[in-house]
Amino acid sequence: MPENNQKSDAHRNSSPHYLPGGTAWAKAVPVGDWKENAHSVRIAKGNLYDVHLEYARARKAGSPLLAPHGALRSLRFGEQADLARFLRDFGPLEWKWAGGWGGPGWHEYAMEHRDEEPEAEVEVADFWQKQLHFALISQLWEAWADPALLPDAFVNLALERQRLSPETWGRLVPFLRILAHLDQLPPYRAAMWERPDPRAAEKGLEFEEFVAGMRKQTPGWLRHWASMLIRYELNAESARRPPAWHRKGDDKTRVWFELKLELNTLLEGVWELLAWEFARPLPWRACPHCGKLFYPPRKDRFYCTPEQQALASKRNWARKARSAAKGTALGAKLGARLR
Repeated sequence: MPENNQKSDAHRNSSPHYLPGGTAWAKAVPVGDWKENAHSVRIAKGNLYDVHLEYARARKAGSPLLAPHGALRSLRFGEQADLARFLRDFGPLEWKWAGGWGGPGWHEYAMEHRDEEPEAEVEVADFWQKQLHFALISQLWEAWADPALLPDAFVNLALERQRLSPETWGRLVPFLRILAHLDQLPPYRAAMWERPDPRAAEKGLEFEEFVAGMRKQTPGWLRHWASMLIRYELNAESARRPPAWHRKGDDKTRVWFELKLELNTLLEGVWELLAWEFARPLPWRACPHCGKLFYPPRKDRFYCTPEQQALASKRNWARKARSAAKGTALGAKLGARLR
């Protein structure tokens, strides 16, 4: 009996609310007991929310974790507690509801589902596979500003090939082989790139050869192919989004139209928000101290807190001072010898 009351309380405010503009998705409410080792999770629809409004709030608060794309990027792979929190805050990635608040079909949808509590199953393995793909591509962009970090980002991407779907891995293979200058290898030596296979190293290219090839590349080469791969993945994730004209303005003053891609799932929405991050002059950064994502208030801010930034500045100053002192001492020794 208490479970039924809790479920009804969770859905008491689940009927759609009317807001101007934006795109709506439903949060999720777990149904029944949450099991750690479950292959799927039963959920019901909760309150609707505006994805783009949540993104604007996250930018204003300085925390990407308040937006669905930042929260998805920060999940710990395989942690069921993180999955439960994401579903409660933002809903599943593949739920088929997207529509403008107050747009065409919105009133009909609201009336049709006002008294319903639609339920669905979330496949745990599928969710984590999509989350991993999103996080790996996000890490490439985060490392783009520092070419010294790009080789590790690409190596980490290749290390996760067993968890990625064959379709996704097949898109990445040509880029990785060209990136490491391994595209001219004969087919029998490139077998590990054709399909994720636990025994690939026994019948094809040794992984160490790919890592060695990555270490030899110039920063310009790494940056070029990182941006090309990110662009390709954004296009691939937008392939199923039809273009549509959206009406803007006010009937009393002026009306105009904007061409946009339709959003059908939350997964498509998080990839769009990630592209928006790339266009920002100050996209999110990962704190070198704790790894937390944050929006920097200035270009020279690389740590999530002022205290950590101040400590880093002091360490850099001390390192430069020691280097300068060593140079001065070495110069004095050489001068003494010459004299």
